Amino acid sequence: MIFVSHDMDAINRICNRAVRMEHGRVVEDSVLNTAAIQVDSASSQFSVADLTRSYIRSGTKMTSLRSWDEAASRPQFGNVKLCGARLMRQGDIQTDRFELKETIIVEIEYEVVDESFPVQLHVHLKDLAGHYLFVTMSGDVTAPINSDRSGNFIARCRIPSPLLNVGDFRLDLEIWPGVPVDPKHIFQSLLSFSVYDDNTAAGVRGSWPNQWPNCLIRPAIPWEVARIPTSSTVA
Repeated sequence: MIFVSHDMDAINRICNRAVRMEHGRVVEDSVLNTAAIQVDSASSQFSVADLTRSYIRSGTKMTSLRSWDEAASRPQFGNVKLCGARLMRQGDIQTDRFELKETIIVEIEYEVVDESFPVQLHVHLKDLAGHYLFVTMSGDVTAPINSDRSGNFIARCRIPSPLLNVGDFRLDLEIWPGVPVDPKHIFQSLLSFSVYDDNTAAGVRGSWPNQWPNCLIRPAIPWEVARIPTSSTVA
């Protein structure tokens, strides 16, 4: 059966082989293409999920750094101006590519221009197809962090490992000024990055040698396995 669609979720769910065509010409085939996408895997397998991810990523450039050096050019949301943002691995090394065993560091620099309200930063993580993974906040909504004084601030959060599966992701930044606002103060796609698997027998992969299932997260869930002792027979 041939299934033709632009619905990537349906293709991933239904198909065991996928072909991508442009202007009537085959440009990618999940069976024939044995050169895996470099950012996804070190193996020679090219799965349906690899192909749909490649299609979604087409023409998209990952963004690990945004910077507004001139005060007049800084985006302003209420009483907050964004000065910059970047993605890093351990050692403060800026990058937009992370091996799935690496912790992802998100750094945001901002200026509070007045003391009207407390300020919270909300980071929303989605994949490039728009699937919503989670939101993390810089302080409890009932007890905002003490950043309501005017001045410049740097905020950092860490996306722990193991958590994300192989894929391409984007970060939306919401600035919450202490009171509900409509529309919300959101900077769409502030940063973006890719996660790949080096296929080494470590971390959450362990001794599993095959391709990992196509899911958005790959957390390390504790397991306990114990042998059930045999009961002794009483003569």
